[in-house]
Amino acid sequence: MKFGCEVLLLAILLSVVVLADNYYHNTTDRHENQKASNSTLHKVRKRENPCREDEYHTEAHCCKYCNAGTYAQLDCTEEHGNPKCQDCTEGKDYMDKKNGLTSCLKCLPCDPHLGQREEKPCTVLHNTVCKCSEHFFCAENKTDKSASCTMCQHCPLCKYGYAEISTDTKDATCRCKRNRYVLIAPFVGVLILFLCYVCYGCRQKHNGPRPQPPEPPTLPGELEVEDIDLTELLMAFSDTMEYLTVVWLVREMGLPDPRIEAIQLEYQNQINEQKYQLLKAWYGGHGINGAFQMLIRTLEKMHKRLIAEKLIQIASSHRQQIQG
Repeated sequence: MKFGCEVLLLAILLSVVVLADNYYHNTTDRHENQKASNSTLHKVRKRENPCREDEYHTEAHCCKYCNAGTYAQLDCTEEHGNPKCQDCTEGKDYMDKKNGLTSCLKCLPCDPHLGQREEKPCTVLHNTVCKCSEHFFCAENKTDKSASCTMCQHCPLCKYGYAEISTDTKDATCRCKRNRYVLIAPFVGVLILFLCYVCYGCRQKHNGPRPQPPEPPTLPGELEVEDIDLTELLMAFSDTMEYLTVVWLVREMGLPDPRIEAIQLEYQNQINEQKYQLLKAWYGGHGINGAFQMLIRTLEKMHKRLIAEKLIQIASSHRQQIQG
C-alpha cells in the first residue's frame, strides 16, 4: 500500500513538470511570434511611408522637386536630397510647375491653316498661347479665357448679314431672312389709300366736276446706269462699302461660297484687300456686259440705295476725267 502511494505521488509530480514545460514553451513561442509580427509591420509601415508634398519618389529615395522651367536630369543620391535639375530650352520646350520629370514638355505651334494665331510665344515657364484668327471662333468650352485654343472653327457666311460679329470664343450670329409680308406691307397700305380716294371721288361726281384721281404714289425710281468698264473702279467701289456689304453683295450676284471662302482665307487680316478681291472675282466671272447695272440693281434690292448713288457718282466722275 505504501509502495502504491509513492508511485501515485511520482506520477502526479511528473504530470505537473510536463504541464509546466508545455506552458513555458507555448508562452515563449507566442511571445516570439508577436515580436516577429511587430517587426514585419514596422517594416511595412516604413516602406509605405509616402514622400513629402514637395518631393517625388524614386526606387531608392524621396527627392525634392525641381523648379518650374527645369527638369530632373539625375535623381538625388540620398533621402530627401536634391536632384540635378537642368534648364528647359527657350522656344523649344517648357515646364510650368515644380516637377520630378525626366524631360521638359514640347512647345506646341499655332497653325494658321487651322485658323490659329500666336497670342503669346512659348517660354521655359509656359506653353505657346494660341487664339483664333479673324473670322474664326474657338469651339472649345473653356472657362479660362486666357488658355490656348486648339479647336478653331470658321465662322459661317451669313446670307442676310450678321446680327453679332464673332469673337475668339463665340460664333457669329446670322440675321434671319426678312419676312416678305413685312416688305410688301407699305405698298399694300399705299394701294388701299389710293382705292379709298378713288371711291370718294366717285361719290362726289354729282356735286361737281369729278375730281381727277391723283396719280398713284411712285416708288423710288431706278437709277440710270450705263454699261462701263469697271476694272479701274473696283478699288474705289470697295473703299465705299463695308466688308459685310461686299460679302453679301457678291453672294447675291452669284459668286459661289467656296470662292468667297478661298479669298477670305488667302487674304486673312486684310479686310480692304478681301473686299477688292471679292469684287474683282465677281467681275471677272460676269464680264462687262450688264455688270454695272447688275451691281446697282442688287444694291437697291438690298436697300443700299445711298451706296448705289455713291458708286454712280464715282463712275460719272471717272468718265468726266477721261473725257476731259
